[in-house]
Amino acid sequence: MKRIFFSLVLLTLVACPLFAQTLNLDRATNQPQDRPSRFPTELEVSLSPKDIVYATKDTSVLKMDIYRPQAQDKALPCLVFLYGGGFSSGSKDNKTTVEFCHQMTDRGYVVVAINYRHGMAGVKNKGFKMVRSLERAIGMAVEDLYSATDFLLKNAESIGIDPSLIMISGSSAGAVTVLQADYELANRFERAGLLPEDFGYAGVIAFAGGVFSREGKPGYQRQPAPTFFFHGKEDRMVKYKSTQFFNIGFFGSHALTKRFKKFDFPYVTYRFEDMGHEMAVLPMQHYQDEIDRFIKSCVLEGCFCRKDSTITDHGLPKADYGKWRLSRIYE
Repeated sequence: MKRIFFSLVLLTLVACPLFAQTLNLDRATNQPQDRPSRFPTELEVSLSPKDIVYATKDTSVLKMDIYRPQAQDKALPCLVFLYGGGFSSGSKDNKTTVEFCHQMTDRGYVVVAINYRHGMAGVKNKGFKMVRSLERAIGMAVEDLYSATDFLLKNAESIGIDPSLIMISGSSAGAVTVLQADYELANRFERAGLLPEDFGYAGVIAFAGGVFSREGKPGYQRQPAPTFFFHGKEDRMVKYKSTQFFNIGFFGSHALTKRFKKFDFPYVTYRFEDMGHEMAVLPMQHYQDEIDRFIKSCVLEGCFCRKDSTITDHGLPKADYGKWRLSRIYE
């Protein structure tokens, strides 16, 4: 009987193809995208703003790119971005990431795109072992995000960022990572010890993400950062609602919004009718004004945000699940 139960949960919890994102969301480009900065820093004396090594783990050399406004003359809020790819592929150099970083930089933020370890690369496990592999992969990505954050905190002055205004954002697997990182930081999980006790992210922006929990519905010992959730209600890759087996579960934007609402945490949620995993990417291209307003109002001005919107007449391109090819989103 236990074997049957485990099989059922694994089919729903894991086979829900977060990993199918290995159908790349983007086509990687290696063309240089650097823009000149008018705010020379000590860091630039020895390092390029591109491919800065922020940590070395196992055999992985982890790097970040730093994008700055052209007229930067003071410390600015910082937005850290993580790409998607099912924790098995992807790069900070992909076209959509680079474009989003430049667009947010044009709005007055220092943007940092990071690479992280792909814990699901080559994984062929099935059943309960797959769940363990996913949990491990999420943990590795969260740990790498914490390492990048630690690097930014230690080099904040030379990079030109306000260490009290570090926000995190991600697409798909990257969205899972940033939501998980804020959840674990709020509960002081062991790996969160890499960051100062009094540190907290200033804001979170998640394009189709969720939280993995072994404690049942996610709880927060301290208030999470103001969070902007984007999710398609028909998402078949990253759960929009939740899947739970005893205390183990994955909780998508719908479930997390319910928790934020119950405990009066600050949030903005955009739910999209008749849309699936396209929302891991499309808000980066079509909802920059809303993202900018969220940052300025809920993060920088400290206004309490609580907004839940279901968007029907969005006019966004929809992928054909019968012939699933995410590259169509960019056509």
